[in-house]
Amino acid sequence: MLIGWVGYYPEGFVIDVIAYAKALHPDKFANIDVEKEGNEIFKFVYGVDGIYSKIKKDYNISDV
Repeated sequence: MLIGWVGYYPEGFVIDVIAYAKALHPDKFANIDVEKEGNEIFKFVYGVDGIYSKIKKDYNISDV
């Protein structure tokens, strides 16, 4: 989870909400792929694919 990354990156807040939803209610959000959604959000904002995957790898972030 990208805890604390919201500040200058409001798109990070949206990804956090998705990650928290999956972590807190795994039965209701089992079909959500946080990495896929994160990449789509970053691509929409920055026009570059795979940003979330790179951040996840570089900072060893768990999607739960």
